[in-house]
Amino acid sequence: MISKTYTVAGVTYSSLSEMAKAYDLPVQLVRKRIRLGWLSEQAVNLTLSPAGIRASCNVVDGRTFKSRSAAARHYGIESKLVNERVTKFGWSLAQAVGAESRPSKAHSKPVEINGVKYKSVSEAARALGMAKTTLARKLKSGDGINVREPLKGQSKPMFYNGALYSSARHLLLANPELVAGGDIDNMVALLNQKARRAKVKGEKPWMSLDGVSALLGVDKLLYMDEFDAWVDMVSDQVGDAGMAGMFYCYKL
Repeated sequence: MISKTYTVAGVTYSSLSEMAKAYDLPVQLVRKRIRLGWLSEQAVNLTLSPAGIRASCNVVDGRTFKSRSAAARHYGIESKLVNERVTKFGWSLAQAVGAESRPSKAHSKPVEINGVKYKSVSEAARALGMAKTTLARKLKSGDGINVREPLKGQSKPMFYNGALYSSARHLLLANPELVAGGDIDNMVALLNQKARRAKVKGEKPWMSLDGVSALLGVDKLLYMDEFDAWVDMVSDQVGDAGMAGMFYCYKL
């Protein structure tokens, strides 16, 4: 029969009795802790016990709470909201109960999804038509994310530097230098305003995706990954000159 050994702080002991004696603890106590699933270091008080670890995560303003729910009750906040802030958004317990300032939006990190770079999860969620919490949860899982970006039929494509983009937002996402550190939503509004003025002046009709599909009898475009194929179908029917006549061309 092979005797089980126990290693603590780099030292291997041939039995529980030997390990308990080395740390001046009753062998019955050490044996009970091991049976409960404690690690050897925890059993001889070298590291926090499982309960101690849990408690250390529930400290707010120097006060230890038995659980997140207990902390939520103490600060008068719904426990469901506190749990959501901690598990979904990565807030500390102190931030979740309002004892510390919530994470600043200035700390938002850029994300890249399906080859497209976004300034933040919020921007990506808006572009992909997803709830921010859903997208954040998928990104946090670390399993990667493959999202088919839906396109609105009312979206109106734009040319820039010879390339056609499905909307002003997609044009700016693909050419971030045009935003130059400003607010992308303001730039989207500015480009759309320029296109509307050109349409009013009779320079370009600035047609929508659905409008072009209906005019030419091609299938409606539903997802961004279908855009290039849709453009090829339209181009085959009307040619380059026809394409240029349908859509607004943004020039610096």
